[in-house]
Amino acid sequence: MEFLRFGRDLAPLSVLSANTRIYRAAAAWSLFLPAVLASAAGVVVSWWLSAAVRSVAATDPWSVAPISLGALACSAALAVWGAATTVRTAQRWRPSGG
Repeated sequence: MEFLRFGRDLAPLSVLSANTRIYRAAAAWSLFLPAVLASAAGVVVSWWLSAAVRSVAATDPWSVAPISLGALACSAALAVWGAATTVRTAQRWRPSGG
């Protein structure tokens, strides 16, 4: 919900620059990057917590790759959705005299 406010806050800037690329950059910095960092931290923590199980049973070190790729895909989808939503919000923006 907080990111939707970016659409209203960045609307004047996109009108002045006549470019919606700013929304992609804002989505990358405020949605994609934190989601990727959280996903990476989750993979590291789950790998560390499962160390006891891995010491008893042989596991493939690439077993976390599908989960990591899925988290990365979800992070990218979140950023694309956020950028598209803010573009739609900014297109409805009209200057007000207040």
